[in-house]
Amino acid sequence: MELQPGSIRQKKDEHCDQRATRQPSSPNATQYQNGIDFHFDWGASHFLSKQLFVGMVGYAYQQVTDDIGTAPFLNGFKSRVFGFGPQLGYLFPIGDKQGYLNVKGYREFLSENRPEGWNVWLTFAISNAAPTSTVTPTRHSITK
Repeated sequence: MELQPGSIRQKKDEHCDQRATRQPSSPNATQYQNGIDFHFDWGASHFLSKQLFVGMVGYAYQQVTDDIGTAPFLNGFKSRVFGFGPQLGYLFPIGDKQGYLNVKGYREFLSENRPEGWNVWLTFAISNAAPTSTVTPTRHSITK
């Protein structure tokens, strides 16, 4: 789960997401089938203002089943990698909507059977504006 534009703004945001996927392949053309992989993504942020936040993000990727192919060296091929790094996000008005811009940088490490390096993601989204509070402040009258 990622920070959703349009959500109620908080001073801290923590999120994580996990999923298992199978990458599509064309077994008839290549005689190769990708294995099932597992992703775990996390992040923690702190709002510096109502619009700007900074934080840390990370992920773990592990292929849990083997790739299968006609070439013998492809069998048993499992990959994994971990990533960790900073993020910076900004929420801003666009007419009656809300814009969201986020950049995340991951330094990958402990990779196996895949490249290792830097991975950078840029996210831009437009959503409905965050709801305004409908709660009216209560005035307490004190009498003695």
